[in-house]
Amino acid sequence: MDERKLAKFLKIVRQEEYLVSEERGGSEEKDIWETARESGEFHTLMSAVKAAGLDKALKGRRHFTVLAPSDRAFSKLPQGTLQSLLSQKNRRKLKQIISYHVIPGDVLSQEAVRRHEAKTVEGEEVCFNTEKNQVMVENAHMIKADIHCKNGIIHEIDSVLMPKMVISTRRHHH
Repeated sequence: MDERKLAKFLKIVRQEEYLVSEERGGSEEKDIWETARESGEFHTLMSAVKAAGLDKALKGRRHFTVLAPSDRAFSKLPQGTLQSLLSQKNRRKLKQIISYHVIPGDVLSQEAVRRHEAKTVEGEEVCFNTEKNQVMVENAHMIKADIHCKNGIIHEIDSVLMPKMVISTRRHHH
């Protein structure tokens, strides 16, 4: 993710922090953050989003589609990966990975499949297709699609997606 895109996204996050403090109350419908918390399926994702400093964006007015790996999806990562990503020294890499799971705007599953790809906040595209009547995002299955929130959509997925940039930097270091 280039610095300009990251700076722009972080500026949006800061604007959202301001808006969030302004807008408590209002709609009974829940935002992405509250919906994820109440589902009980996304504890690990929420910890990662918070550690990356991106939780305010999911509480704001701006609409996002979140490809949300379940706790079970995170448990499939190689041992030690999550702990490493949550450490302070890997905060930038964690931000990249989390923002690779976020698409600006509302993208319903059927629209995603029709479009075949969508540009993530991280900057790279994610590809959608269907396999045996199931929607796929890259190599992840969409377990629950189209969970509506007042500021976007959540699609629960069964694997953590890795942006190509993170994969290529990981290979160079080993």
